[in-house]
Amino acid sequence: MLTDSLSYETLLNGDLALSGALSSNSRLSGRINVGETNINLNTAGGAISAAPIPPIRHIAEPRHSQLTRARAGLIQSNASGGSSTNIALDVMIDAPNRVYARGRGLRAELGGQIHLRGSTAALAPSGQISLVRGTFDILGRRLDLDEGRITLLGNLKPYLEFTSSASTSTGSATLEISGPVDAPEIKVTSDPPRPSEEALALLLFGDNIADLSPLALARLAKSALDLSGRGLGTQQRGLRDSTGADRVDLGLDNGGSGLVGIGGYLGAKAYTDLNVNTRGDSELSINLDLSNNITVKGTVDSQGESGIGLLFKRDY
Repeated sequence: MLTDSLSYETLLNGDLALSGALSSNSRLSGRINVGETNINLNTAGGAISAAPIPPIRHIAEPRHSQLTRARAGLIQSNASGGSSTNIALDVMIDAPNRVYARGRGLRAELGGQIHLRGSTAALAPSGQISLVRGTFDILGRRLDLDEGRITLLGNLKPYLEFTSSASTSTGSATLEISGPVDAPEIKVTSDPPRPSEEALALLLFGDNIADLSPLALARLAKSALDLSGRGLGTQQRGLRDSTGADRVDLGLDNGGSGLVGIGGYLGAKAYTDLNVNTRGDSELSINLDLSNNITVKGTVDSQGESGIGLLFKRDY
């Protein structure tokens, strides 16, 4: 079994033969059979593993630690190090089916073959893992995948490409997931061209965004967050969703109407909240932190009513 314990897990078996001297004219050939493989897209683009690692200065680093980092390609050296072994390759990677990509609403099964040629110094993979069947679930709607493939780049990093489309009387829209397996990007385009939010509305609701209800717009905002991989309820400063807000919440108000809440920081100590329900009622509030324990809160709603309050909090 081969896994990174986070984004993928696969079963491999096969036969490989190495011929020739290791110092020169050696050749690695054979076949690798790929069993059930699971690719978890939920870990990509926003997961902890995707965060950049800041520069680390190692003090009195043990030799085994340095060797591990060198094998992982994390140590740059200007030294040539003399000649290196270059092994010719002729390896067939066979994955007829049961290669599953799941996450962010995507469920796909793929299969195919990749022929690995070239050498260890210059890899030359050809072939691809193509879609067998798949769907994309979003906001209760299931879209069939039109295309799907996984190809290997020169460094053998898997590259994903999935598309799903929908057509109406006003045009068509396409959702595309593409990029390296650890950082795929999601794009929505349309024909004729239109803003991305209208293309997404066309894909999901089969209508122009101008004709959508406030609840549908709230669902559209949620879908944009889900596609970005950031989810809802984010309240950390500096982490903003695709609408520019620090927080987007969806739910029901006390009267049972659909409610969308958007919040964001105006400065280091000022935070604003806007709540709008499907009846068109709205309420705007501003919180100003006077200290770590005291906050002043002011509110005004669409009925013209306003209020002000003083909040005291303390952690024990």
